[in-house]
Amino acid sequence: WLGTEQDIRGKRLLLSIGDTKKPKLLEHIKALAEAGWTLFATDGTHDLLAQNGIMSTWVAKAHEAEPNVRNLVTTQGVDLIINIPQNGGSNQATNG
Repeated sequence: WLGTEQDIRGKRLLLSIGDTKKPKLLEHIKALAEAGWTLFATDGTHDLLAQNGIMSTWVAKAHEAEPNVRNLVTTQGVDLIINIPQNGGSNQATNG
């Protein structure tokens, strides 16, 4: 990221992480929350964070009700997005 001379201006993070990847990232996400990041998360990610005592704001997926990911991104309501789909198939269409 820094190699492209880009920077992250704030601490608002949108998370949408496939089920099999969530356990691997949980401690890292907790560390970000403890460092003052504001977390936004889609359904499954939001539920997992809540179950582990990590505060996040629920956001619907782009094709669902509002508030949704599309609105959050287009209004520049987040500074960084971590989107890891459930399956990594290159022919799969996802909300991401």
